[in-house]
Amino acid sequence: MENTDIIRQYKTIPVASFAKEELIMPTLGALCSGGLPLICVNFERAIGKKALGGAVNTFTDMFIGAFVSNRSQADTACRSGVRFVCSRYLSKEILAECAAHDTRYIPGCLTPTEIQSAVDLGIDSILLSPSGMLPDAASLKKYISLYPHVKFIADCTDDPRKADEYSEVQGLIGVMRSDITSGGLDEIAARTTEVYKKYAETGDF
Repeated sequence: MENTDIIRQYKTIPVASFAKEELIMPTLGALCSGGLPLICVNFERAIGKKALGGAVNTFTDMFIGAFVSNRSQADTACRSGVRFVCSRYLSKEILAECAAHDTRYIPGCLTPTEIQSAVDLGIDSILLSPSGMLPDAASLKKYISLYPHVKFIADCTDDPRKADEYSEVQGLIGVMRSDITSGGLDEIAARTTEVYKKYAETGDF
C-alpha cells in the first residue's frame, strides 16, 4: 500500500521528539498496541541513523517518517529507511536528497504561491503549516479545493485542538499532532486507541 493511502486510512500522524534515543522503540510499540502504525520522528533533537534505522527494521509494518530542517537530516532519515520526510517549508535541497533515495518528500506550504511552487517541482503531497496561521475548517475546504490533485495534510502540532476539526475537511488526507506521544507509554497507548476507535466508528478504517 502506498504510504499516502496509509495516512488517508488512519487520518492521524503522531509527531514525536525524543530526548533519548532509547525512548523510540517503546513509543513505537505503544502506538502499534493502540492500533496506529504511523509516526513522524522530529529531528529537532539529535537522532542517529543507527537508532532510527533500528526502529524502522524492527517495526517493519509501521509507516515511519521524519520531520527535518536541512539536507543533512534528510540524508540521515532517508538512509535510515523512513517512508516519508517532512519539513516546515519547501526546500529544493531536501527534495533533491529525498529524490536521490526515492523517499517521498512532503514540504510545508501555506500560500497558493508556495503550493504552486511545490507542484511545479513535481511534488504531490503537501503539509499545510503552520497550523496557527490556517483558516477555519470551512475556509480551509475552499482553499484546498483549488488543488484537487494534491494530497494535503494539516500540521496541527502547534495546536492539537484543531486536529479534530480539520480531520473532517474534505481534501485533507490527514492531520499531524504531537499530543498523542506525550506522557507515559500507557497514556500513549490509551490516546492512540481513542483516536483509532473514533475513526473506526465513522467507517474510515
